[in-house]
Amino acid sequence: MGTVLVVTNQDDLHASAVIEQLNAMGASVFRLNTEHLLTHYRLGLFQDPIKGDTLSIRHLSPERTVTFSTIGSVYFRRPAPVEPPPSMTDEAAMTIVASESNHLLKWLYAYLEPKWWFASFATLERLKSKPIQIRAARNVGLSTLPTFYGNDSELCAPLSAVDTLAIKSIREMGFTDGEVYRSFYTSMVPASILLGDPASVEINSNFFQQRSEKAYELRITYVNGRIIAVKIDSQNGPKAAKEDWRTVDWKELDYELVQLDSTLQDRIHALMRSLGLRFGALDFIVTPDGRTLFLEVNANGQWLWLDEMTDAGIARAIAEELAAAAS
Repeated sequence: MGTVLVVTNQDDLHASAVIEQLNAMGASVFRLNTEHLLTHYRLGLFQDPIKGDTLSIRHLSPERTVTFSTIGSVYFRRPAPVEPPPSMTDEAAMTIVASESNHLLKWLYAYLEPKWWFASFATLERLKSKPIQIRAARNVGLSTLPTFYGNDSELCAPLSAVDTLAIKSIREMGFTDGEVYRSFYTSMVPASILLGDPASVEINSNFFQQRSEKAYELRITYVNGRIIAVKIDSQNGPKAAKEDWRTVDWKELDYELVQLDSTLQDRIHALMRSLGLRFGALDFIVTPDGRTLFLEVNANGQWLWLDEMTDAGIARAIAEELAAAAS
């Protein structure tokens, strides 16, 4: 049986939950915490013109090694930037060493692409593009919302006819305000205010979407053909959750495992096939009149809290797929 290579960081609880399940199954697992590449591991790839390639990743303590031939499947979770060795003090050298190491890891991910992944590194990078996701969702028959990206005030003019726009971040990151890190969440602005001044659109690269009324939301975790759907009652909890449930403590919301109708299931299967994904965390809005609207699919999304709140069994499902692929 091959080894499951888990690429992540030392604090990733999602990876730990999957590894716990894999260990219970008796599967072989190798965890690569990428921030410790230069201190806890030895990575080498030797390409001999006659004998071919030899790839080895060795954990120093306790000593364990995986090679290209022994890796059966790859679970790419949350790798962290490589940290320079503590003995290194020169700032310029530290920057160069970290940069070189992080790029070497990208070479490693590309080299390992022939292995079984939920999604390869290249696929994950490509599918960060929301336009690709929405186009694919529309093509398989899922309902989507009018959406605009860019700074062309004339092209986004059709959105002037709606009441409210949801403003979203493109990169999905935050910013530091003094010593406080603040995340970007979805915010709601009247379309007349936002689009009434073309200059306000033209000075920035924007991501606007028509706001929709919600009865509740769906978080659907897709695991290589398995669909695990959880209803999130975002409209009957804290006020801030009504527009973006991520802004509140997830324990303050109510969750329920639900069964999707066969048409929606078929379209989700078709979407994931078209995107080349074996895993994804999909977000939908269900409107008061019963329409189900696709928002996005995160090809490496979070799910652990759903296991905790509903006993959804996602960690087990992921582990089973990885172990089966490695065997």
